[in-house]
Amino acid sequence: MIFNLPMGLDFLGVGFFAMSGAVAAIERRADIVTFLFFGAVTGIGGGTLRDLLIGVPVFWVREPAYLIVCALASAAVFFFLTVRSTMATGFSSPSTRSAITGW
Repeated sequence: MIFNLPMGLDFLGVGFFAMSGAVAAIERRADIVTFLFFGAVTGIGGGTLRDLLIGVPVFWVREPAYLIVCALASAAVFFFLTVRSTMATGFSSPSTRSAITGW
């Protein structure tokens, strides 16, 4: 993979969209898997639909780094907005325990 400015800006945009999807998962008190799912759907959903409609191979299948960017952005939101706040307040609430452990 050759890294250039347009690809870097594309990764940056996908990352920001994935972060916005992960923030939506916070409102639903989701676990890490839901964070990753919401981030991936939001980050690469529009481009996937575009590729399917115009009949070209889906971009993230050819370049799986887009999925990695989505996963890293979603995990960062999960850690900094969910786990970090839980560390500050403690594991007193069942909802915060379920957000971290998934059960």
